[in-house]
Amino acid sequence: MLHYQILTVTPFAQNCTLLWDDESREAVLIDAGGEVARLKQAIEQLQLKLVALWLTHGHLDHAGAVGELAHYYQVPVIGPHAEDAFWLDALEQQSKMFGFPVPQPVVVSQWLEGNETLYLGQYPIEVRFTPGHTPGHVVLYSKYLNLVWTGDVL
Repeated sequence: MLHYQILTVTPFAQNCTLLWDDESREAVLIDAGGEVARLKQAIEQLQLKLVALWLTHGHLDHAGAVGELAHYYQVPVIGPHAEDAFWLDALEQQSKMFGFPVPQPVVVSQWLEGNETLYLGQYPIEVRFTPGHTPGHVVLYSKYLNLVWTGDVL
């Protein structure tokens, strides 16, 4: 069964989601924008194995913790669409502009195009390309949970 926990992070009160399969104990973080220690603590308290970091878009409040977490857990970064590469490349400038700690660089392992299916355990998560808020924005849809991770597209 899939479970999720919403963790509100950064001074912008951005929703980061810890999503996991209770059978395998495998988990992903969706839009890990900041507060690395808090996100690690949530993973450890639930005794989960982080297997990937998923991004809806490249803004600082959604991607600020991704570089450090990917390095720490040695997991891939999946998404967003490649049109957001310039946002991820500008995380340091975004951080300085808003007074956030300077994050580690984000290295994307797989850019998303839309219409892919990601899996967490046996559960499919559908990807939709939704440019607008940023040029490379995607949303993630779980039919099983009847839930959409929209990032900031709404």
